Amino acid sequence: MMKKFLIYIIVPILLSSCMKELGNYDYKEVNEIKIDSVKTIYNALQYAPLNIVPQISQTRDKNESNLSFLWLCTVNTEVDTLSKERDLNKEIVYAPGTYSCTYYVIDNNTGIFSLAKFQMNVQSALGEGLLVLSNKDGNAKLSYIHGNGTIIQYPDYLGKSGVGVNYHAKSTSSPDYVSVMCNDGVGGVMLDPASLTKKFDFSNFFYIPPKNINPQSYARSQDYYKSLPTYGSIYNGTLYTEYICNDNKIHMRYAYGAGIKMDAVMVPPDDKGYFASPQIFGSNYGPTCMIFDEKNSRFLETKNTNSIRLSPITIKTTTIRKPFDPDNLGANMRLIFGDFGPSLSGNAKMYMIFDSLGQKLFMEAIHYYGNFTPAKKFKLDFPITSKTKFGVSYVTPCFYYSDNNKIHNFDVEVQSSLLRYSLPENEEITCMKSEYYSPKNDKNQYYFDHLRLYVGTKGPAVNGNVGSVYILRINADNTLTLISSYKNIAAEIVSFAWKK
Repeated sequence: MMKKFLIYIIVPILLSSCMKELGNYDYKEVNEIKIDSVKTIYNALQYAPLNIVPQISQTRDKNESNLSFLWLCTVNTEVDTLSKERDLNKEIVYAPGTYSCTYYVIDNNTGIFSLAKFQMNVQSALGEGLLVLSNKDGNAKLSYIHGNGTIIQYPDYLGKSGVGVNYHAKSTSSPDYVSVMCNDGVGGVMLDPASLTKKFDFSNFFYIPPKNINPQSYARSQDYYKSLPTYGSIYNGTLYTEYICNDNKIHMRYAYGAGIKMDAVMVPPDDKGYFASPQIFGSNYGPTCMIFDEKNSRFLETKNTNSIRLSPITIKTTTIRKPFDPDNLGANMRLIFGDFGPSLSGNAKMYMIFDSLGQKLFMEAIHYYGNFTPAKKFKLDFPITSKTKFGVSYVTPCFYYSDNNKIHNFDVEVQSSLLRYSLPENEEITCMKSEYYSPKNDKNQYYFDHLRLYVGTKGPAVNGNVGSVYILRINADNTLTLISSYKNIAAEIVSFAWKK
């Protein structure tokens, strides 16, 4: 049983030394306050409300109009106010951990108060789920859709002009992180994935911060969920290298030896220099990082996870077809989309869409254990604007593209499009991302039919939110099936990432 403390404030009575008569004094019974039903330990779920309803009794007053209330919590040696209401009904946003809390009930007439102390154990509410980055009034906002459908809104300031959210998986010697990249000169923040609380500013992710903080994209080698077990092997996912494109330059982190920092100030190329398109490829098949150098119209790559230099891409010597020259794609080429498509027996198809002075070109290459084989190049005859968003199927030769509120798929073998899904007419697609991951079933075994297309839309505002999320299943015949939708849970959506 918890000890309850009753503290009396005694007002001294000053008696005059010349007083000759003593008067009669009326002594009143003190209004004692008693708190019951507050336990010594509470388990709270992060980003969920903690409800405590105390039982309060007084020896004199029958109602509680004379009382005021205060709930306090000690966080990192500082005292934080949880509530000033009688009952606690508060969403707990603290990082997972143990906290000391105190509940005060104060008699406003006398200043006498009673208190109850308790311990609060905050547990993480975050398992596997979808991170949703949006921009509201120029500020980056992060929402989280838990695998069970619960929606959590990250409450803190992250930065301005959010460009991307990424999950950095745990490696053999490095912790995992969530990065929120912002184009505001600061770069955003790195978050603890167990609590979505800030660990440090994005610039501190580098041993030597870049001169210009302008994060654009993230990739890592041996990204095992891109290698479907039906067609290829799965890497263990703990030995890999990370790559960040910042201000059109590549930085890297040896995730099996670097701790928490990006090793390279900048990965250098040959003497020609480079200007990296933000669409970078981190591959299983090598493993390497591949970029398109817009300065010299060529592909560059790191040769392996230990490589600290970008080199002209290796062309497989046995290839017969060579529909484009990887070392010279022509002038004014800009890569506007790139991702890996289907894999087959260790062969990964690379799908790329280029802009050349307004003309849109599709290119396909086969990446086979460190070798790059040009495969296709042709013009795209459907409209592509700055608002067009893309995704891929990891099992069939197609990619998806948006047109206002509609989603089409383009078959790269027969070069034709089909409408696959229509969203509400008053909404416009602002973000699309394909995802493949392998969750476990109830027998703790992996299953591999989890192909998803995440779609963010902008529509009429509800409660100040214009962004909605649709999660679609990518089927083997390229059709799309709606799994779930979350209406008006965010601002204008710019990026998705699946967090394990």
